[in-house]
Amino acid sequence: MILEPLLNPRFWLPLVMNYCLIAVVGYLNHTLSATGVSIFLVGVLPLFLALNLTGFSGFFGCVFSGLLLDAISPAFFGMYGLSFGGIFVAIQFFRGRLHRGNTGQFIFLAQAVNVFCFILITLFSLGDATLIQEIWVQLVVNLFLSTVVLTLVAPWYLDLQKSTLRLAFGIQIFKEDLR
Repeated sequence: MILEPLLNPRFWLPLVMNYCLIAVVGYLNHTLSATGVSIFLVGVLPLFLALNLTGFSGFFGCVFSGLLLDAISPAFFGMYGLSFGGIFVAIQFFRGRLHRGNTGQFIFLAQAVNVFCFILITLFSLGDATLIQEIWVQLVVNLFLSTVVLTLVAPWYLDLQKSTLRLAFGIQIFKEDLR
């Protein structure tokens, strides 16, 4: 049955945690709005689901995480959902070469996804305004600060998701957790 993988707690709990991260980053951006700085941390949202779930549950988890962002984003509805679905497919293609427990690799993938989504959303949202030089200076500052914050947040968020699943349901995520 198609809906059976969607009832898995490995599917729903990371979605709830993604929503919590979206809320915290939204509050942080609201606080920083007086300075004109915005933090963009979407790189970690689809990765845990894409690296640990396969098939329908992983794909729909990534798409639902994107739709959570689409609900509050001024960009076209479905942009994050479609891009997260594509990211899931790309990660599944390279999954055999990826070590799921490697934190450095997780940070690198989060940075790559973050830059990809940042550029994609920027180009589709701004349209003709991308020709204005002042906008590009602000975008570069936002991307740099987002990269620094994401480098600090990604390992913490990965460990938080693993620990939450382990504590809530006794689910072992990585083989090295079985020791």
